[in-house]
Formats: sequence, C-alpha cells, structure tokens
Amino acid sequence: MSRDNFSQLPNSAELQGILAAEAKRDIPSGKEGEHYFEFTPLIKLGDHFGVDTGDLRASYTREDVNELDLFAKGKAFIDSLKERLVNQEASPDDVEMLNEVYDYLAEEDAPEIADLIFVFGAKTPLRIEKAIDLYNEGLSKTLVVSGRSPHYADPNAKTEAEIYSQIARDRGVPKDAILTEDASITIPDNVRCSLNLLDEKGVQYNSIILVNSPYTQRRGWAHFKKYTPDSVKLIRVNSGTADQYKRDAWYKSQAGIDVVLSEYLKAKVAVSLNTA
Repeated sequence: MSRDNFSQLPNSAELQGILAAEAKRDIPSGKEGEHYFEFTPLIKLGDHFGVDTGDLRASYTREDVNELDLFAKGKAFIDSLKERLVNQEASPDDVEMLNEVYDYLAEEDAPEIADLIFVFGAKTPLRIEKAIDLYNEGLSKTLVVSGRSPHYADPNAKTEAEIYSQIARDRGVPKDAILTEDASITIPDNVRCSLNLLDEKGVQYNSIILVNSPYTQRRGWAHFKKYTPDSVKLIRVNSGTADQYKRDAWYKSQAGIDVVLSEYLKAKVAVSLNTA
C-alpha cells in the first residue's frame, strides 16, 4: 500500500522511485566516509525495553538498503517499542531515556547573524513563521525556502516552497529577499536541490541558519554537514511543532512514536546511502 502521510515509512519500491527522482550533488572532498548521525539514544531505549537493536548497531551499504529492506526492519522495531509504550504509564527511568531520544534530534544553537536563513518545507506554517521572526530580528537578509511536496503527494498541487514564500511576502519580507526552491521531495533533496540552486545563482555563503521542526532538525543538519564544507557554519534553530510531537507528549501516542522514532530509521538509511 502506498503512503499517504509523513508518519509512514516508504516500501522498497517507493524508496527506489524517490532515489531516482532526487537531485544529485557531489560530496565535498574528505567527507566521503564521514557520517553525522548517532544512534546511541535509540539503541539505549531499545535495550531498556528489551527490543532487539542489532539493526541499529550494524553497518549497512547502499545495496543493503533494498536487499534487506531496512525500512521494513525499522517499522518492526518501532512497532515493538509501541507495544511497550502506548497505554501504559512511563516510569521516571523510561522518561529520562525517551527525553534523550528526543533531545538528540532537537539539539539547537543560539541564533546569530548568518548569510542565509534556510527553511525546510512542510504543510505546517510553523517553520516559515519562525524564519520570518529571525529575518525580522535582522539575523539574515535572505530567506531560502525549499520543498515541492512529499513523493506521495499530488505533484500538481501548490508547492510547500510557494506557500512559504507567499506567507513570507504577506508578512512583509521583500520578494527579492526570498529564494524559492520548489522541486525537492525529501529532506536530503531539500539540501541538494537548494545547494545546487545557490551554486547556479552564484550565491556565496559562509553561514546558514537551519529552521526545522525539533524532531527533524538533526537529520536536516546531518545532510547539510555531509554536503557543505566544514568552513560553512550551520546554526540550528527549531520552530514550533504540533502538540503531539512535542518533547513531553510524543511517546504518549502512536502517531508521535511513529514520527519521532522514524527520524532515526530515515537517518540509518541515509547513512547507509552515504548521504548523511
């Protein structure tokens, strides 16, 4: 069955379609073997609840991603954890580990002046609203809004980047201060498409503020780290998020568990593909 929302994971066939459709970009010299995501918080959580964490500990290659169907393995892992979390009271020890899982994803930096404010596209306006606030505080003169829509969505619908750009203009951001990338379909595609666009337009940058939801911040940052030189400073700033995906609530619903824990699984696949 095909996906119809972001809390679901793609099957092997959809993943192949996604990889074929995404933009390509060379990895900077010296970063070919570097990875920027750690799985220790989720491994600790799995061990704590007695769920097999072997797949999280193992190293995989691009070929393994499909041959072993890592997303199917990951879904089974999440489902096992859900059985232990949903409809039962979390102990203080449980909560401590659950918070570690979330805090690693949501780690952010103190906002500071940067060359660009980059906004990952989404259906919610919370990310662009945060970016506009940063722009109005004088932290950058340029907004980069990125995203068409997910791979499973209607390709003829108005793009997330177009919607974000319109919201920014309606809030007083000048049109010439907004750079719109409206072709990308995933977080790694946001990164590659946007960096390619900046190159095409000759935009120079030494620092970028990354505006993302708390639970997706780490993965977006990891892809940027992979595809930008270390000389580029990346400043993570979180937007707001829906109540069910907040730090103190995500593990109390099936949707929250699916969304937050799938970030680790998507990152595992990305590391195996050597894109994060």
